[in-house]
Amino acid sequence: MMFKESIPCCYFPTKVIMIDDNADFSNNLSLAFGKEFHSESFVSPNEALTYLKNNGEFMKTLLTKYISVSEHYIPSAVTVDVNVASLCKEIYNQHVRFDRPVVLIVDYAMPEMNGLKFCEELSGLPYKKIVLTGEADNDFAVEAFNLGQIDRFVKKGEADYIAKIKSYVQELNIQYFSQLSQSVFDLLSKNGHDVLHSEVFIKKFNEILAKHNIVEFYLADDTGSYMLLDEKGNAMELVVRTEEDMFFFAELAENDGMQSMAEAITARKKMPRLLVGGDRSALAESWELCDANALHDGDTTYYYSVIGGSCSDKQAKEKPLSYHQYLYGDTNSSEHKALWWDVDQTLACSMEHSSSKRNLQSEIFR
Repeated sequence: MMFKESIPCCYFPTKVIMIDDNADFSNNLSLAFGKEFHSESFVSPNEALTYLKNNGEFMKTLLTKYISVSEHYIPSAVTVDVNVASLCKEIYNQHVRFDRPVVLIVDYAMPEMNGLKFCEELSGLPYKKIVLTGEADNDFAVEAFNLGQIDRFVKKGEADYIAKIKSYVQELNIQYFSQLSQSVFDLLSKNGHDVLHSEVFIKKFNEILAKHNIVEFYLADDTGSYMLLDEKGNAMELVVRTEEDMFFFAELAENDGMQSMAEAITARKKMPRLLVGGDRSALAESWELCDANALHDGDTTYYYSVIGGSCSDKQAKEKPLSYHQYLYGDTNSSEHKALWWDVDQTLACSMEHSSSKRNLQSEIFR
């Protein structure tokens, strides 16, 4: 998993749907996928259409349920709010998120209907479509691709065609989540928050994903913080702050009489990870400091810290069903009962601050 032009608001493994009247071919392709991708196959295009039309809007609904954006009458004042309770409900909702289809692999030559007709039937739904062709079908696929009716096409039996299909599935899954996030990208850019498009930040983000074997992530605030989950459901926070944030936190800490904390933030050595239970009239008392690692992108500096799933007020909670458990069907392991940090509480507090900060700025300009 590698992100190039932007980091989407969320990402998680999804299900690949194969539509081919030749069940043996689909089964062999599924075996070739191994554990890289979970897949389901249909031999009847009409049955597949019924299934896909009933599942086409889930992803859009998920994003709108857990992220909302509001634009104030001052164009630069944009609030992005994360409904952490809704997000955690989806994460704890067993394997539902992993069971949603995004990429379709469709055979062109099927007796019930050809692959291009099948794709036309799904126009208006955001699926990514790969059509498998033979020699005689290739020209039709090229035309459909040029018209935007399909996203990729692969000739069956050509050299390395399975590797090509795997590469396209990964690429299109990323593209899907990025397009889903476009409205959030646009509004954050108006507020000067371009971290999700920063080449420097994207490179660091990819390094963090690889180092910690992260397979899914979810935007946690409007400065680019994320909740991260590895294959086994272990949770981490990527906390991201801007220079604006650091000045804001340092001033609040000083006003609350937390001088050493204010000095550490001013020196850019530490930054707050907000915790629950703090007195909102003395906000700095609720902070836990973490290391502030500087990341320079031209004249812009970001500060980040990767924090494991633990904090001073952690509670015993079940992990969400992990991708590993989803793939291997192991939903009763002792690992599933392990401690997981109270992410809904922690991030909810973080988002309360983020929203309060943006609204405060709006008030200043009135």
